[in-house]
Amino acid sequence: MPRSESLRSMKLLTPAHEDYIKAIYSLGAQGEAVSNSALANHLGVAPASATNMVKKLADLGLVEYAPYQDIALTPDGEKVAL
Repeated sequence: MPRSESLRSMKLLTPAHEDYIKAIYSLGAQGEAVSNSALANHLGVAPASATNMVKKLADLGLVEYAPYQDIALTPDGEKVAL
């Protein structure tokens, strides 16, 4: 079973996780660099909240994240977004 399907079936992804993944996908599809501040503004949350969630998504293997760098979905993250 692919990792993204196994994450969904094990209920590791909450609606909030999916909201962030879809927002990252949406911003990237618009040709914007997906910075933490752009993501926070898009979702209407504090930058610290966005950072905490992005770190969780990175731990799940759904995004590539490094401090002060743009955020990108991994192939598994793209599968969840679609």
